[in-house]
Amino acid sequence: MRNKMIGVIVIVVCALIGMVYLSWTTSVMNNEVRLSKRYEAQQNVVETSIFKMRSIIKNILNCKDDYADNFIAVVAEQSKGRQTMSDEYSNSVGGLSGVNVNARVNNESASLGIPTEMYVKVANAIEGQIGEFVASQELLTDVWREHITFCELRQHNWFGLNMRSKIKPMPKMITSKETKSAVDTGEMD
Repeated sequence: MRNKMIGVIVIVVCALIGMVYLSWTTSVMNNEVRLSKRYEAQQNVVETSIFKMRSIIKNILNCKDDYADNFIAVVAEQSKGRQTMSDEYSNSVGGLSGVNVNARVNNESASLGIPTEMYVKVANAIEGQIGEFVASQELLTDVWREHITFCELRQHNWFGLNMRSKIKPMPKMITSKETKSAVDTGEMD
């Protein structure tokens, strides 16, 4: 009778250990799947934000892809190192700096062959979309970091679990040539 009791206790303890192990591994794997899918979804958000920016410009200017791409490049180059176009344009009333800002906006719109009001509208749209795009890339990087941290935690690699093998590749950031050069050389003008 005593041997049967010990046998039952051993079976119950083994069953409990098995259930705990199964529950733990399922939880770890499910969390990795959630993080992995979030990473993949955020990559789509980055792509969609680029498409959205081009579409908004095409709709405002009623133009084709090539012109929209060129317009984005020109406005991005012209607006380097200054505050938002709407702030500058709204501050252009009175004062010497306001005259300079207004003249610059007029020159930039004239260089693209469009009215100043249209230029300001499109430049603001681009600036807003670029902000959204940058935010989506920053979130993608954060999701990637969270996924790697989860997969590298020691407790997620015990007892046959190998979460390190599930690590996603580092996402490529879309930036300018100048930014890449500054990162590579450690110098920036």
